[in-house]
Amino acid sequence: MGLKIKWTAAVMTAVMFLSQISAVQAEEAKPQERNLALGLNYIWSQAPEAAHPDTNRKLTDGKYGALDMSDPAWVGHVQKMTREVVFDLGEQKSISKVKAHFLQDWPTNSILVPLSVSMYASDDSQNWGALSHKATQLLWGDGPPRQETFEWDGSRDGIQSDKTVTGMVYARYVKVTFPMHTRAWSLIDEVEIWGTDGKVAGAVTVPPDQVGYLKPGEATAGINHLGLLYNGHYKDNLGDWTKERIIPNISYVNQAGQPVDRLFDGVLYLGLTSPAGRGYDGRANLEDWQWYLNKTFAATGDMQQLNEATKEVGAKLGQPDYKEKVVLMIPDPGEYLNDFGVVNGEA
Repeated sequence: MGLKIKWTAAVMTAVMFLSQISAVQAEEAKPQERNLALGLNYIWSQAPEAAHPDTNRKLTDGKYGALDMSDPAWVGHVQKMTREVVFDLGEQKSISKVKAHFLQDWPTNSILVPLSVSMYASDDSQNWGALSHKATQLLWGDGPPRQETFEWDGSRDGIQSDKTVTGMVYARYVKVTFPMHTRAWSLIDEVEIWGTDGKVAGAVTVPPDQVGYLKPGEATAGINHLGLLYNGHYKDNLGDWTKERIIPNISYVNQAGQPVDRLFDGVLYLGLTSPAGRGYDGRANLEDWQWYLNKTFAATGDMQQLNEATKEVGAKLGQPDYKEKVVLMIPDPGEYLNDFGVVNGEA
């Protein structure tokens, strides 16, 4: 009996020992991830500003900037178009994470993190598939210098076109993009691309995004064809819309001016400027807002004229249930406007 117990114990010990060896071997066989971008060259869509230049591959030198815009690690961009930076890994590799690190120092130094950062992967640097579109969690606001890292993690996020596809992606090129504020700086100091050489089990190729026009559907509120009618202040009252002017803009009319078919099933009313000459791009005050609201929604205003035109077109086409959808401009309240006017007793 004692001998049997000893043999059983010996066998169990051997099994446990072999299991430990297998676990160690499996751990050793697992590819060790590293920052694939470290030391890489890359290409900007637009060169950084001279005040915060990008020299000696600052985005991939492994050096993070301090919470101080004067730290030379920061690379700066201001205004103009969305910035893109493309990294070539040299060959297809397995990628698990992409990180981009930004500074915010507002309002002292007019630096804001991007509202969003997008990461893409590609095999040829021409056809790109989105990994993720990451919105800021820090948000814009006054305060001391702060920082934010935008990160795509394949094991957590999947890919943009299919969130269920989690894990590594297999690609040669990685692109990071971020939109620009109209006035504030964007300062970035480092981009990391974590992964390993070769193709690990389960790594997937990201399908390229299909580029094309926005298709009618939920995103367009069902509108197939949207017509633009400028209804701000213009010389000779060109921004004032009557039923008679609207009818040939929402229907196809014959030489007699009579509707014979539908044209646009949606109308965008867009006001750009008030009678005072102030634009609705952040310069308009309360007086300008009230003028536009009254002009658009008055009893005989632009909306009512559109309604009357729609009813007449529907009647003449034999479509009494004919409807026209409307998209309305919302004025920019103005980030820097300090004399908007008195609202609810408060200036």
